[in-house]
Amino acid sequence: YTFWGACHCLFTKLYETFPNAQIVVCTPLHCLGDENPHVKSSADGTVVDAPVLQTYVAIIREACDFYSIPVCDFHARAGIQPNIPLHQQTLCPDGLHPNAAGHQLMANCLTAFLKSL
Repeated sequence: YTFWGACHCLFTKLYETFPNAQIVVCTPLHCLGDENPHVKSSADGTVVDAPVLQTYVAIIREACDFYSIPVCDFHARAGIQPNIPLHQQTLCPDGLHPNAAGHQLMANCLTAFLKSL
């Protein structure tokens, strides 16, 4: 019933379903306001407290470490930080979804990661 538990369920199921596959995980990118613990509920617009994105990224890294799953850390290494105005303007205009230039940075990051395996 937690994100940590969901990661364990997912990784266990992946290993059971694809026992011979090389499993890798990518962390989410930064997004605009990702360090703000006060977010609006999509249902009614009320403000609720929620863990910041960094908390989820840390859980992903820790769970992958437990299962010995390689992690492509987009959060730390993709070079996209929409909380920097120039990055938002040139790489991630809506603060969440990368544009073509942002996708190229992600592709470069992922390519280098996969080649390192």
